[in-house]
Amino acid sequence: TAIPMPMKKLAVAVECFHKASLVHDDIEDNDDFRYGDMTLHRQYGIPIALNVGDLLLGIGYGLIADSGLPEKVTLEALKVASAGHHGLCVGQGDELAWMRKRCALSLEQVLNIFRLKTVPAFDVALQLGAIGAGAGDDVRDVLKTFSQSLGIGYQIRDDIQDFREMG
Repeated sequence: TAIPMPMKKLAVAVECFHKASLVHDDIEDNDDFRYGDMTLHRQYGIPIALNVGDLLLGIGYGLIADSGLPEKVTLEALKVASAGHHGLCVGQGDELAWMRKRCALSLEQVLNIFRLKTVPAFDVALQLGAIGAGAGDDVRDVLKTFSQSLGIGYQIRDDIQDFREMG
């Protein structure tokens, strides 16, 4: 069966948000490579990379707004994406603040940073799919719980991998 256009637009919006977060994260972490290629800010400079990331965010929100879903559903999708964007930025801000002072963090503090900076990417993707498919709160609650576990687990694995590559 063909995928309905609103679902396609939501999927592309999620991808725009994801790529924007990677462009910005590469700048914030001063990374030289992504997927084996030189990062955008290394190739073209920070101003252009920031602009590309911001452009992708705008495109993502525009795709949700123009998805063709009913107005009430579109509003819910925009709220979910906006809340995820906010959480991701707060979590990344917490990590950036920690990187400036490099003090020991408790397990709870580390998990909270992961919960804020990584979980939203998974949750927004799953929630937008659920919203677009007309899923109820019961399904969305399960997806939120799943996103928490998946996002935290992913970030732990990613940080261990980064640590191994450093040594």
